[in-house]
Amino acid sequence: MTPGAAARGATRGAGVSGGPGTWAPDRAAPVVHATAPLTVETPRDHLGGPVTPVAAAFVRQNLPLPPVAGDPDRWTVEVAGVGRPGRAALAALRGLPAVTRRVVLECAGNGRALLDDPGLPGTPWGTGAVACMDWTGVAVRTVVAALGGVDPAAAYCTATGADDLGLAGADRAHRVERSVPVADALDGALLAWELNGTPIPLVHGGPLRLVVPGFYAVNSVKFLRRLAFTAGESDADIQRVRYRLCPPGEEPGPHHPSLWRLRPKALVCAAGVEVHGVAWAGAGPVRRVEVTVDGGATWHDAVLDPPGDPAAWRGFRWPVPGAAPGPWAAARATDAAGTTQRAVAPPNAEGYANNGWRSLSLPMSHR
Repeated sequence: MTPGAAARGATRGAGVSGGPGTWAPDRAAPVVHATAPLTVETPRDHLGGPVTPVAAAFVRQNLPLPPVAGDPDRWTVEVAGVGRPGRAALAALRGLPAVTRRVVLECAGNGRALLDDPGLPGTPWGTGAVACMDWTGVAVRTVVAALGGVDPAAAYCTATGADDLGLAGADRAHRVERSVPVADALDGALLAWELNGTPIPLVHGGPLRLVVPGFYAVNSVKFLRRLAFTAGESDADIQRVRYRLCPPGEEPGPHHPSLWRLRPKALVCAAGVEVHGVAWAGAGPVRRVEVTVDGGATWHDAVLDPPGDPAAWRGFRWPVPGAAPGPWAAARATDAAGTTQRAVAPPNAEGYANNGWRSLSLPMSHR
């Protein structure tokens, strides 16, 4: 068993400096893919803890960071498609009952560089475009109830960000606006203002971010300016023709599945006398993780950390027996719906949603 191609076009350094909202890790050496817009991933060996430190979390920007200044409590979000539409200030949202969710956010392109296709477009992510962190805010369901409920004709919850070119009036090519099924938004999405107990930094979407547990991170729109309950999906390119599971050789469009719910995925973070890592899924919590050190010929049940928030990842570990293992360790996860991670993810035109356990394998260290 061999892993996919090594990460392409990235550098590993001490951090990104200069300007507001910069990424300055306190312990990890980041993999910097781009600085404009900022695109930084976390090294695999810094992903094994139950909560990712804010300073070590990956950053993915589609557009330049927006100019955000002044009192965060004065930040407002427009809410439409409800009984009493209008604007709500962050200070008013803070007055509603708050909740904290531990949530995995994963970029849909995570693992793209590990696929055996050097011609794929997009950021050449390795394994580090993912984080598990604590988000505090008010449930979308609570906000909607306070505003008279959702329009019965609404099928989607559509969120618009305040990126530099991403205001609601921008052309659809530059508008950062995503739609998710309304039932999923009401089932656990948050309007969040804190991350790991502190105000959300600008690079992670502060002062206010939509967080959709169990969904790929692109759906958790940063710098939230508008939340609308709509009959149809957004016509913005980021929804209409991007982040679609399109077969190779086809042009993506609204008829292709949107990148919404996370696929089950186990990631080995270290492999030596013990194999350990983290696993996550979109359809509820991870129920099982299996480990192989012989290319998938035999599988062994790993010990899982106690369950927590169903949207969080679960740590796993498996002690490697004394007999010499193969050169690689890999793991596969099974989610609450019974879906098990495949050896190879189905191909698509842009290398999205790679959860193939073969490509995610890790060399065994010296024992």
